[in-house]
Amino acid sequence: MGFIKDKSKIAEEDLITPVQLVVYLDGDGKEVVERMYTKTDAEYRKQKKSKDKDFTGMHWFEDTEGHFKRGFVYKNGELVQTLLPKDIGQQGNLRTSCGLILQSTTIDYYSIACSSNGCGPPQFMYTESFSYYVADRNCEQNKHDTEYAPSGSGGSGGDTSGGDQNQDDTVTEGWAVPEDRISQFNAWLRDLNPRETAWLKANPGKAPAAWFNTQKAENQSRSEYMCQKDGIFSDWIVDIDGTNQNAFKHAYWNAMNYNSFGEEEAKIIGDNHEGDWTVKTLDIDMDLQNNALGRKVAQTCGCSGIALRDAVLKAIKDGRGKRNSIGVTGKKEERLISTSSATTFCNDN
Repeated sequence: MGFIKDKSKIAEEDLITPVQLVVYLDGDGKEVVERMYTKTDAEYRKQKKSKDKDFTGMHWFEDTEGHFKRGFVYKNGELVQTLLPKDIGQQGNLRTSCGLILQSTTIDYYSIACSSNGCGPPQFMYTESFSYYVADRNCEQNKHDTEYAPSGSGGSGGDTSGGDQNQDDTVTEGWAVPEDRISQFNAWLRDLNPRETAWLKANPGKAPAAWFNTQKAENQSRSEYMCQKDGIFSDWIVDIDGTNQNAFKHAYWNAMNYNSFGEEEAKIIGDNHEGDWTVKTLDIDMDLQNNALGRKVAQTCGCSGIALRDAVLKAIKDGRGKRNSIGVTGKKEERLISTSSATTFCNDN
């Protein structure tokens, strides 16, 4: 972060996050004390200050020891995201199917005058009430979920055949990386090339969603094209460029980016991944064609989740993708050939 030369332009709200003390009785009649933090969007502060119905920003709650309890993200007065601690639910992560419960909170505001001799008694000022949604703790873990995804989404790996074909796992700008995946996210950031890094620096709010789509494409490609021995899944085989698996990964990745960011930015992300190239090699041409196929599939089907995955997979099996090597042998062709309906990564056809 660079130095700010004109500190007079820094708003107080940029430096201070307001906090309020919230006291309420839980379902067992036990008194609960929490801290509520409020962080407003910069544009909201400039244009719509004090207009609660148009609030854009986030409220979140912590206990008195600083442990995150829950959070709520608003845009133009509408709740757009609910944030939960990773230990909610039966299996200890956010992958749960939960209902939302409307809760109401009343806050009494007091002022306390203090001097070098101590503080006087609190003086009542006014009362404020508001409502918000929290997740029902009677949550059931989806038995098919083996990878992290936002609440209600399809799994990144494992058997998802029993899932809802209309599940929506689209993540967009503003989605937050879960605490237990921060190290993986940081490792991904370190591996990006200069073009990818420059784009993320210009679009920091989109970095978590871009990472999620990359990881999901990697996981799903392994799930679809892994080796088999005598009908039993063996260890993962290294992803070889130019195979059906690699073509699917690129296409599915771009299809998800299309849903997350739109066609233009999805293309930029895909192009940036190829680096600062001046001569289009066969491998680069192959990747760009598979990237374009994925965006086209997403645009045509208008779907997401498992339906999008299946649409991309069908396009690859129907020969609409491009490859230049075959199966686990990695035998290179001197030209691009069509993808095939090979059902596993090891098939040489």
